[in-house]
Amino acid sequence: LTLSPYLLNLKHVKSRNILIRFRLGVSQLKSHKSRFSRAKNPDLNCPFCSKTMETEVHFVLVCPIYAELRKYYIPANYCKFPCLYRLSMLLATENKLLQIRLTQFLNEAFAKRNMLTE
Repeated sequence: LTLSPYLLNLKHVKSRNILIRFRLGVSQLKSHKSRFSRAKNPDLNCPFCSKTMETEVHFVLVCPIYAELRKYYIPANYCKFPCLYRLSMLLATENKLLQIRLTQFLNEAFAKRNMLTE
């Protein structure tokens, strides 16, 4: 067992914590929040896309509301044919710059999501 590279590469505590929470499934996404909900049928749909579940793949690679952020922070090869495998590769990258850009994307996307849903 070894320490994941992003834990060493990301020096900014807030950025590192955003990525840790996202990877552990305890972020603000509806699919994450529903794990701790007592509701029998929680609403898991994306607040911006009708009839689409707000999953990690949808949030990071698909949702059109974050398209501009995605273009700026995430390389296009991850967004072509979005799937769980590509998201896994993005989250597991050892490229320090890409790790930083991913945390910046998550930070800004969650801020935008919070601003638009409140």
